[in-house]
Amino acid sequence: MIGKDDWYVHRGAFNEPAEERRLKVTFLNRKELSVTVWDMRVEFSREGQLLDEKDRPYMYFVEERDQFSPLAPVDLPSGKTVERTISVTLGAVHSGSASKPEPDKLQAVQEADRVEFVASVVGARDIRRDLTAWQDVASPEG
Repeated sequence: MIGKDDWYVHRGAFNEPAEERRLKVTFLNRKELSVTVWDMRVEFSREGQLLDEKDRPYMYFVEERDQFSPLAPVDLPSGKTVERTISVTLGAVHSGSASKPEPDKLQAVQEADRVEFVASVVGARDIRRDLTAWQDVASPEG
């Protein structure tokens, strides 16, 4: 599940403008057995084609204390809610923080005409949810 305010602009410690978006996703496994989300990502497309690999943003899980970790499969225990936050950034993460945005990536995500969250669940169809365009994502209140 993705709520209305779960795709948002993330601002750094000094409230500087950031070329990072975060997506909070919540899964609830209603099955009697555990299932696995094998892959999850935010896809950017232009004119029906995914952006080239070199133009795609970097994606990481955001853990406690804003630590980044690589995206990885997520186990969903039966009857339990599992939340994950994904950082979508235009600069690679080094030493715990995103580097300067790469201009080609910025241009590509701004020109994308479709942004979509995709989760691949073992033994089920992909979960797909449309998201707001990169430049139209709202900053969190505060």
